[in-house]
Amino acid sequence: MHPYAHKTSFLSKSSRKAFWNGVIARNGLRTFSASPNTLNTYVMTSGVTIKFTIPVPGTNKYSWPVVSTGNPSLDQLGTDISQWPLASGDILNSNSGIVTFSNPRTGQRIILDFSDFREPKRTEQ
Repeated sequence: MHPYAHKTSFLSKSSRKAFWNGVIARNGLRTFSASPNTLNTYVMTSGVTIKFTIPVPGTNKYSWPVVSTGNPSLDQLGTDISQWPLASGDILNSNSGIVTFSNPRTGQRIILDFSDFREPKRTEQ
């Protein structure tokens, strides 16, 4: 089985063929390079262009290879993952040693406060 076949297994055979034909039509003539500082592009089914580099041995382990996703809220994070928040979203957030789990349906929240590592706290709201 192709390593990416699981992503299309829910499609009918004709839909899978159309999907693969679309991938080839959008990206089939592209070449990708692992040369340092070379920006590669890939066009997704939605038409959004992803820009990325291919990490090579010795690359900074905190350097995220995806340079642009077409989503400004993600792209604004930059490529230095050591500067990213631990979590940021509707359900899980973190900031300065505090992790918040929120249930949007019930409005309940669990807060883990590790700002003082000697005395972590857990509260519910």
